[in-house]
Amino acid sequence: MAPRAKSEPVESKQSLVIPAGNTPPELQALRSKRDSFRANLQYAIKQEETYREKFEAGDELAELKMLEQRLRVDWYSKKIAEVEQEIQRYYLKRKAEKKELEPEQEKANKEGVA
Repeated sequence: MAPRAKSEPVESKQSLVIPAGNTPPELQALRSKRDSFRANLQYAIKQEETYREKFEAGDELAELKMLEQRLRVDWYSKKIAEVEQEIQRYYLKRKAEKKELEPEQEKANKEGVA
């Protein structure tokens, strides 16, 4: 049997895993917002490419429309980044709440044993 080649090192990612049916409404709203921004961003990129092709063919009005789509792409990119930050803050808040509960649970367990 031939020796296995070394593969790329795998970085482990820690994340808060919430079962599908138990998604908190706040997190669900943030994810929905992010998904709609992503869909709008994809549409704006597609439109920008369309207008760029028309502009290259000599259509001056397409230049304005292309610039408008560029502004939309920038705006949606910024909004997606903001929502991603909100999601991370939510995860950190949940993690902090969980850490606060752990010492209380350990204390309750010790008192129950004693």
